[in-house]
Amino acid sequence: MSMIEVEVKACVENVKRFKDLLGRFGAKFSHAEEHVDVYYNNPDLRDFRVSDEALRLRRVNNLVLLTYKGKKIDSISKSRLEIECAISSFEEMDAILKSLGFLPVGEVVKHRHIYLIEELTICVDEVRNLGSFVEVELASSDESGVENGVRRAIGLLEQLGLSKDDLIRRSYLEMMLGGRS
Repeated sequence: MSMIEVEVKACVENVKRFKDLLGRFGAKFSHAEEHVDVYYNNPDLRDFRVSDEALRLRRVNNLVLLTYKGKKIDSISKSRLEIECAISSFEEMDAILKSLGFLPVGEVVKHRHIYLIEELTICVDEVRNLGSFVEVELASSDESGVENGVRRAIGLLEQLGLSKDDLIRRSYLEMMLGGRS
């Protein structure tokens, strides 16, 4: 499936307090997920560290997903084109990618609690070796919905006590590898 994922992210100091605040604000807990994300790169073909793209193989509960993420669209958020499909075997897709010259560059493991407010998805992530974060996401069919979506997501974070200054544009992988801000 192809869409624009509108996303803003911030660090959360106290996860329990933040989850309690979400509940008081009217967010409905949806479910929890365990993610194991392996990111790939092929610098000889196209270096995703330079092009600001990502290729990810994710194991989430009993599902396996292959995801391509395009360049970030704006200077505030992490909004970008996302194309994702279900794969039957993590191991076989990993072997295919490696056979094509794509090598794993990093692994991100996280425990995610998902909450919903209207069409906004709020993900409270506890990321191994990084810390705790909140991501507010919504889908847009095209780039025309990004600005309004970012405004709504930031508005929600501000109501939850965070500010624009708290936003993080780097991916978890970039933070782990010490890359771009």
